[in-house]
Amino acid sequence: MIGKIKFKTWFHSLRPVDILIIGFTHILSLLSVILSFGTMMSVYIVATNLLLAAFIIRLGKTVENSSSKIIRGVQDWYPIPIIYFIFKEVHFIILGSERGDWDNIFIAIDRAIFGVDPTVWFTQFATPLLTEILQIAYTSYYFIMLAVGFELYIRKDQEKFLFAVFTVVYGFALSYLGYLAFPAVGPRFTLHDFYALNNELPGLWLTNCLRDFINAGESIPKGSLNALALAQRDVFPSGHTQMTIL
Repeated sequence: MIGKIKFKTWFHSLRPVDILIIGFTHILSLLSVILSFGTMMSVYIVATNLLLAAFIIRLGKTVENSSSKIIRGVQDWYPIPIIYFIFKEVHFIILGSERGDWDNIFIAIDRAIFGVDPTVWFTQFATPLLTEILQIAYTSYYFIMLAVGFELYIRKDQEKFLFAVFTVVYGFALSYLGYLAFPAVGPRFTLHDFYALNNELPGLWLTNCLRDFINAGESIPKGSLNALALAQRDVFPSGHTQMTIL
């Protein structure tokens, strides 16, 4: 009975977003075991997610018994790096499962709907200025959600801030499930020459740097010789569209 009370006490300090992260990473652990049973990768993922759960539970209990603004700040903002951490975990699970990509199916669906390959068709309108503007817009996605969170945090509207954080994490979790179900690399590999993009679709000043930034975030360091093998399978559903709407 005493042990049961202590168990409830530890979990009482968890917020909805904490429970969401713990629950989702445990789902990933299960998928890793199913898809990559017996590999060291699955062992690492399970162990890492157990440690992450212990950290979140310990952090919640510490905040409950402390008045430190720093510790509270860590609890409020830790989900942001965790989103990226889980993104990488999904990538390793997909690679470990050795499943084929769905790009040919998505290309066929695009052609059935539009009659053309949309990205190829749009190149006729490309100019360095337009490319620069759209590349900046595309990259700004990574900061939009942070901006919303910072605004609510500065206003000290904790309830709305926590709701926003939960919504963002929940949205990313849904998109990650899509990546696991329908892994694909996208038209920059399948319909275009990835290594020729800077020459065939040039921008003005920031485009190349922003592309390098995004590629690095998607496991393709600058100068990689086999980008296709390294690339994250994160085409469907479109996280940019989904998370911007949310």
